[in-house]
Formats: sequence, C-alpha cells, structure tokens
Amino acid sequence: ATKTIEIEPVTPRIVLYEDGPLLGTTYQRPIQGSFALPGTEITFRAEPYFFSSPFESLQFSWFMNGESTAPDSENPQLITLRHEGTTRGTAQIQVSVEHSGFLFQEARTSFTAQFGQ
Repeated sequence: ATKTIEIEPVTPRIVLYEDGPLLGTTYQRPIQGSFALPGTEITFRAEPYFFSSPFESLQFSWFMNGESTAPDSENPQLITLRHEGTTRGTAQIQVSVEHSGFLFQEARTSFTAQFGQ
C-alpha cells in the first residue's frame, strides 16, 4: 500500500493583537489598518504564524514612524505605547519578524495608532 501527502508551503505572517492586563491577549480581534488608543497606555502583541521552530530563533524588530523602538524588555513580542499630555495625532507602528536559522523566513505588518481622540 502507498499513500501520498502533499504539503504546500505557507508564507509566514504576523498578526497584531491588543494585550491587556486584565483580559490578556484579545485573539478574537486582530489589529488592522487603524487603531484608536482607548486610554493613555496600551500593549500590543505580535503573534508569528507559519514560522519554523524553535520560537527562540525569531527576532522581533519594532518601529514607530520608521524609527527603531525598543520592545518590552522581558518579551520582544510585546510593545507598550503611552500617550502623555493632551496632544492628538497618529503614529505608524510596524513590526518585523525574522527567523535567524532560515534565510527567507520573515514577515512584517503595520498599523496606524491614533492617540488623543
């Protein structure tokens, strides 16, 4: 007897979610396009899909308005944005994930954060 299984390659991707202190990560509502910050502080989680193991080999790079910005010191999947003062505006947030062991395994995504609404 023989059996054939066809496996099609899938392009790695990143999905962004809000990560709250009380409810945790809201996986049912991915962040896309534009997002209005509901308060003065919010944390976002970058969840990588379709990357090869091990997860520890993934390198997360976060950018705000095209400039590199530091993620959470304990978990590079997380970034916290804080709005101080009464100003209003927008910021372009982008995250890039690369697998250090596989040359072509990378993905990036972005959204526009609206603050002071």
